[in-house]
Amino acid sequence: MASPAWLTINTHLTLYHGCVAIAAARIRAGVSPAVGRAATDFGTGFYTTTRLDQAEEWARHIHYLKYPRLLYPAGNPADPPTVVKFVVPLNGLAGLNSLPFVRGDSSNGTFWSFVVQCRAGRSHAHPVRIPPGDWYDIVVGSVASWPPKAGRPYALGEWNGIDWTAYDQFSFHTAAAAAELNRLDRGNVAEFEVITLTP
Repeated sequence: MASPAWLTINTHLTLYHGCVAIAAARIRAGVSPAVGRAATDFGTGFYTTTRLDQAEEWARHIHYLKYPRLLYPAGNPADPPTVVKFVVPLNGLAGLNSLPFVRGDSSNGTFWSFVVQCRAGRSHAHPVRIPPGDWYDIVVGSVASWPPKAGRPYALGEWNGIDWTAYDQFSFHTAAAAAELNRLDRGNVAEFEVITLTP
C-alpha cells in the first residue's frame, strides 16, 4: 500500500478508543482523564491508540466485564462493542507536554521503570510540575505485558490471548490534554466518529 504524502496529512493525527456503547455516549459528552482507572501502564488517564485493529480488539475482548460473553454469548445488543475515532489537530498536540517512549522491549529500563511507577498507582513525578499535578499531558509508548512473567519480568508480548507486541497507546492525563479531544466537533465525522462493531 502506498503511503500518502506527508504534506497532505501533516495537520492531524487519527486516534481510536475501544469501549462499549454506554462508554462511547459518555465520551461524546466529553473526555475526562480523571475517570480512568489508576494503576495502568501510564497511570490514570484516557487511553487511545493509532491502530484501529487494536481498538477493535480492546472493545470486543478486553472490555469483557462491561460486555460479558458468559451473559451474552452473541453479544449484548443494548451495549455493543464500539470504537470512538478522534481526528486531532497536530497544532494542539504540539503545545502539550509529552513523554514519548519509542521502544518497550526488556532492555529499555526507562520505559519499564515508568510503567512500574504508574502501575503502583503513583503519579508521573514530572520533574517540573508540582504534586498532585505532576503529570505529563500525554504519554506515548508500547502496551506493556502485565503482570511480569517468570524469568522475563519486563517484556512486551501476549496477554489474555492477544499479542500486544506491535500495539501502541497514546494516553491523555491532564485537563489541557483532554481539551484537545473535547474541542473536536462531535457532529462532524471528519473530526469525531462513533463506530459500532459486530460482536
